[in-house]
Amino acid sequence: EIASRVEQLEQKANPLTKLKRRSRRALSELRTHTFVELAGLEVTISRVDANAIIEMSSAGNLAVVGEAGAGKSAVLYSVADGLARLGNDVVVLNADDVPELDTKVDLSGVLEEWVGSEHGYLIVDALDSPRDESAARRTYEAIRAIVALKGRWRVIVACRTFDLRARAATAALFRGAPHATNFDPGLPF
Repeated sequence: EIASRVEQLEQKANPLTKLKRRSRRALSELRTHTFVELAGLEVTISRVDANAIIEMSSAGNLAVVGEAGAGKSAVLYSVADGLARLGNDVVVLNADDVPELDTKVDLSGVLEEWVGSEHGYLIVDALDSPRDESAARRTYEAIRAIVALKGRWRVIVACRTFDLRARAATAALFRGAPHATNFDPGLPF
């Protein structure tokens, strides 16, 4: 009964409300990657300085790349939190959610119509996670449409090093000189 009522309310919600709701859930999921629980206490794990990524992101779209378990999701949480604290509009999604959400709300259309005075940021975690080729293609198409807007929205994604090398679509979306000084010269830029 409750699940049915929630579904009815979600269907009536406007696209921006749906997007914000999904974003809050994804941000909450990312937060779980920022700490470990020891004896009932949350111990924060120190990661890469999110401020450096925030600075770089104002210039354009970014891919945060690393091996599995390197802390990309935790860094994205810190970046999203920092950007929001600076007054930017921030949407956080897991890559697995993008195809379904784009079908329901026309992601690029909603972002294009979202008026704001500062940059907006679409942050997509686990770009490498859609293993179904159709879902992966739709995820890349949705992100490509947002990148093509060339408006106030910037895209920041996290993906594994392997997937950046193996998927031409990922490398094509984020082509350019690496911002970091400690990058792998074998990556396809």
